[in-house]
Amino acid sequence: MNKALILSLLCLLSLPTWANISDISKSDGAYKAIQSSIDKGHLSLFKGDIFNPSQAVTRKEFAIVIDTLIKDSQKKTLSLSTVELQELKHLSDSFKTTFTGMNTQLKTLLHTRQVHTDEIQTLHHDLNKMNAALHAEIQELKKQRVYTWMGIGGAAFLGLLAN
Repeated sequence: MNKALILSLLCLLSLPTWANISDISKSDGAYKAIQSSIDKGHLSLFKGDIFNPSQAVTRKEFAIVIDTLIKDSQKKTLSLSTVELQELKHLSDSFKTTFTGMNTQLKTLLHTRQVHTDEIQTLHHDLNKMNAALHAEIQELKKQRVYTWMGIGGAAFLGLLAN
């Protein structure tokens, strides 16, 4: 419910306040809060009165929502009940937890990427060494082949002289 409300804060498209939300049931616990935010102009709906509660929030959208709320609060037109303030506090706390978790995951991914980059560099170095060793071995085999054919030719020549 709380995440749907926060996600909705990021959908700032202008629609009339009389619009009904078509993709959220009126029995949904977040419906009244979302409808109230739309009625007050803090949020808007997509075409077809769609709220899209599971859509990801971008930093740009979040900045727009924050800016709208700040401007409304400066105009003294922002009227939040105690329940709404508690809801915002709860959402803020849950997003802090979410963002902290995402930050931890990002650090883990960056570390994993570095480990993989190091492994790729090691493998690349090992392949270069193996390629150089293989090239040297091929050169040695070519020399041995020349000596073998020289030996066969010399033996054939001596065999002709002996007859």
